[in-house]
Formats: sequence, structure tokens, C-alpha cells
Amino acid sequence: MKPIIYLIAISIFASCTQVDKQQKASLPIARSIKIQPADSQQVYIEDIADSIRYITLQTNKDFSFRFITNFIITGKNILVCDRTQNKIFIFSKEGVPERMIVHSPITDMLYDEDSGEIQILDISMNRIFRFDTNGQFKGDLAVAGISYLGLSLAKNKNMYVCEMISNKNNTSMARLSTFNKEEESINYVNQQLNYPPIIQDLNILYPHKFDNYKDSLFYFPLLDNKIYHVAATHSSPVYELELPKENSIGDQLKAEHPAKDNFEYWRKMKEYNTIFENNSLFINDSWVFFRYCFQTIQQTRNVFFSKKTGKVIQFTGYASRINKNFHIKSPVIGKTGNFFVVAIPPEKSRIKPASKQGPASEPRPIKLMLFTLKNS
Repeated sequence: MKPIIYLIAISIFASCTQVDKQQKASLPIARSIKIQPADSQQVYIEDIADSIRYITLQTNKDFSFRFITNFIITGKNILVCDRTQNKIFIFSKEGVPERMIVHSPITDMLYDEDSGEIQILDISMNRIFRFDTNGQFKGDLAVAGISYLGLSLAKNKNMYVCEMISNKNNTSMARLSTFNKEEESINYVNQQLNYPPIIQDLNILYPHKFDNYKDSLFYFPLLDNKIYHVAATHSSPVYELELPKENSIGDQLKAEHPAKDNFEYWRKMKEYNTIFENNSLFINDSWVFFRYCFQTIQQTRNVFFSKKTGKVIQFTGYASRINKNFHIKSPVIGKTGNFFVVAIPPEKSRIKPASKQGPASEPRPIKLMLFTLKNS
């Protein structure tokens, strides 16, 4: 009997090993994006852009924003959310003010291409409020699983994803929670990925760590060198940042105790000489764009990765061969088709105000630069 049992055990082990190998083989291999954090060059926009055009968002005293927290171009409109004012401004595609949506508070917002709706996450009410682009209220969604809500919201088809708050109440230190839409509610499904302990209690929020491309949702988390494809029950890396050994995010950093405040956290990032504050993820047919910091929060790096050739364009800011005064370090804030969108900061006025107590100046129009990249 013993030889038979032994043979059965070997057979089961071999079978399990074969299944394990098949499962590993079926997992997608993450594409490598090779970056050099120490590279701090500027680029000339004419050298990298294939096509450039501009849109000016007209503003006035009743229709102006202090800070762009969300920016979306739809088929007919340009949406600008300023969460500091709890307002969503709706412009025409030509930049003409049309209407605004006011809701307090706006924890986060998204545009659902499937329904053509603007959706607002209100964490104080544990609900998602829905509007059309005419500003008309269309209803709301209750959240079943409110303890899993976070400050960032993303959606793909019937799946909703929140980036959870990285504090002591989040005992598992999970980064993501997923929900499934069912009729007039969204219901909790599961948690995915994990925060490194050093971020605990910092609640650092950076823009556009989620991006929708075609039928998929992607995520670029803090203190990670991978960009993930997010599904309802799991997340898998699709791009992996390849860094020099001296700039890698090592096990020692991942095991660090929670930072007491942001200043200690930033000091640690400088000591470990690695990348941090990943954000501004945008993916189109040809390119992947993202942004990160290196050494200090003032030293940002913009990265374009060609999906076709594997070419990497990394730079700190844009200059122009035509306009010598053109120097900007703005991140990509949006996309439309194969165009990326950057907001150009207004030039500083050379006219000094007559009095500091005088009337406030009129809001300045916001100029947007839209560009596609050369393929070579």
C-alpha cells in the first residue's frame, strides 16, 4: 500500500505543479519602462510634438476657479472641477462658459462615458450623485459598504473603485476597494493591494492616479514602481518602472515605520534617493504618460512611454524654440483622443497694483495646450 500512496502523492504534486506553472504562464508580463530619475533635462515642445493647438477657457467673476482638481474633455464639453469651491464648471469645446454644478462637498468626481453623466462622490452622505452635462440632477446611488469608501473614485463599466484612506481605521492597509453597481446602489466586492506602512496617517492625495483606456481601468499607486490593471477581484501589473539600483524602492523602505508627518516622509524619500508622489496617469493608443517626484517635491519628472517602440521621453519642463519666454513645468491634466492637455500658467503682470487694498483683479482666461507626440 505504501508504494501506491507514494505514487499517488507524487502524481498529485506533479499535477499541482503543472497547474501552478500554467497559471503563472497565463499572467500577463508587465512591460518595462526604463527611467533615469537623475535626468533633469527640459524638452522643446516643437521637438516632441507632432501637432499643437490651443483652447482658451473664458472666465469671469462668477465663473472662475482657483484650482483645477479634475479636468475632463467629453464629446461636447470641457469639465473643470474645483473641489476647493465645491463647483464643477461646464464649458463648450471652444472654451465658452455654459453652466456650473454646485454640490457641497465634492469628495471626488468622474465622467461616465457610457451614460454621459457627471458623477459626484459625497463621502459625508455616503452617496454618489448623478448629473447630466446640462446640470440636471439624474438621481443618486447609495453605497453598501461605506467603511470602504475613500477620497478618490474611479469607474469602469459596472465596477466602481475607491482608493481607501491610509489611516489606522484601515486595519488591513488596503489601497483599493471595489464595488459593483446594482440598480440604485453600489455594493462592496473586495480589497486589493496594500499601502507601505510609512504612508499610514498621511492621507496624501494626488491627482489622476486612475485612468480609463478603452475597456480597462489603470492605477499608479504611491511608492510603487508598477502601473496596474484593476479588475473587480484582483489587480495585475501591466507596466513596471525599471530604475537604477541606487534609486529603487527597496524592502527597507517598504518596512519603514509610519512617518509622523509629511515633512518626515519627504525627508525619508530624499534619504532613500527614490521616486515618490506618482500621479497624472494618462494612457492613449500610442503613449503612456505619468509624473513623479525625485529628491524633493519641487523636482518633478514628466514621462512619456511609447507603447509601439518602447521609447521613453523624460523631462522636467517644456521650452520652445519659437517663443523664448515659454517655460512651463505643468503636468498633463487631461486627454482627448491622442491629444494630451496641459494648462499654461498665466504670465505675471508687469503692472503693479496702485494699492494693495484696491479691488481684486478680474479672473484671467485659462489657456490650454493640446498636443500629439511624434511617433519616432
